[in-house]
Amino acid sequence: MSVLLILIAVVAPFGWLIYKLLRYSQQAYNEDSPLKKAVTYQIHAKDYLTRLNFLTLLLGAGTCLSMCLTSFYLVSIATQWVHWLLIIALAGSGIYGLYFQVLAFQLEFQCWAITRAVQVTLNPDTKSILLESPAFWLEITPDNLVRIEQHGTGAQSSKIFAGYGYYKFFLNNGQIAFLNSASSYLDYTLNEYFKEIPNKYCPHKIPWVK
Repeated sequence: MSVLLILIAVVAPFGWLIYKLLRYSQQAYNEDSPLKKAVTYQIHAKDYLTRLNFLTLLLGAGTCLSMCLTSFYLVSIATQWVHWLLIIALAGSGIYGLYFQVLAFQLEFQCWAITRAVQVTLNPDTKSILLESPAFWLEITPDNLVRIEQHGTGAQSSKIFAGYGYYKFFLNNGQIAFLNSASSYLDYTLNEYFKEIPNKYCPHKIPWVK
């Protein structure tokens, strides 16, 4: 079982990367590309909770919890100092891992908060992004956009936070719009729609939404 988990942890990221690259090419250049026609999308709960990031997070949390539970069980049968050493190592590693899992779940909740019920329309004719939800309606165009910030992980970040990030759009009326960067449409679309708008990448150890 341990060998299988290790194999999944090693192979899955490479498979996911290849899938993303192929999907990126397909979406960027086929007839349904937002560079050629208006595209509307919405990330639903089912799609969000079946992402590789979230599934890997669940797997990691389960593994760390198992380590903690195993260490508690070993306390009842420990008879030698090496047993106690193993218990300390297992419990310490499990608790340390769970700490980062909790942080990652908090980040998941924040990213979902700016994603839930938001419908996004990318329109190449007007080079605009329309954000619609029950709470607001906002159109972002080259005329009302001042700058873009992309917040994500940096060189000092733990790998557990890789793949998390969001965009902040600063409008000329003082409004700030948030958009989850999880969609594969966004990178090349923003570069094409807003070529003349300042676009800055802001790295963080943990890209909290704020």
